[in-house]
Amino acid sequence: METKYMHANSSCSYCAISYMVQVFDINVTDIDIVKEINLPLMFEKSNNQYNSGFMLQSKKWFDLFLNPRGLELKELMFNKNPAIVFLEENKNVMIGLKTPQGKHAVVLVDYSGSCFKFFNPTHEGSGEEEYLVLNEETLINLLDNKLSVARIVPCEKKSVDLKDNIVESISVLSFYKNDLESFVENNTAREAYRNNLDLFRPLLLDGLTMMEIANETSLLSLMKQAQKQLLSFIRGIDENLNQNEFLLSIIRIINCWKNMMEKTLKM
Repeated sequence: METKYMHANSSCSYCAISYMVQVFDINVTDIDIVKEINLPLMFEKSNNQYNSGFMLQSKKWFDLFLNPRGLELKELMFNKNPAIVFLEENKNVMIGLKTPQGKHAVVLVDYSGSCFKFFNPTHEGSGEEEYLVLNEETLINLLDNKLSVARIVPCEKKSVDLKDNIVESISVLSFYKNDLESFVENNTAREAYRNNLDLFRPLLLDGLTMMEIANETSLLSLMKQAQKQLLSFIRGIDENLNQNEFLLSIIRIINCWKNMMEKTLKM
């Protein structure tokens, strides 16, 4: 199958999906999928964590792309050793490998009887290996004790209503706004912000990537300014964080994001 590439940070699972659907004669990129399902407008809270952009990587989101094509994602949970047995008997399945940078999605291409060959999503021209060949011992060390193995299977074609997901996202975004306001209003210490960077990730990292893809230049500019303000404080470049100014930036970004969602609902 044709090698696929990541076109944004953290897009490995979407790149993996674009690789896997080739067996169904579907040729797309990670960005094609993002645009089709209107991912820049989507938001969720899962396991007590807010997510946006490429962090939206469960069956719920992938099926928005797959279902209209008569496909769906099937996720199976395994302990390590049963997972190895499953991988020996199946191909074109996605798993997550542990890396120093976090979990990384790969797709099993082949099993030779001694080694597993995986498609490894990378950025084109990065110099990273596009395929990984791992023996069983190495693979086991890179797996969580309990892991999800995902494959794409045929199903009855289903229409999807992206507007339902946007309505849900607007609701989640409102709760997110409240949590951000509460945090900024009640925290001044640099360490508090360092320890809670994940709280800002959906807005100022993954959200920023989405606005680049959506070509929302005005909102992107606001996000970059707020991101710079936060990082300058965390890195000690700025002695203090101007809480009022930072909070106003956050609120403005969220209101703009919400307006985008509501405008799409009216189309």
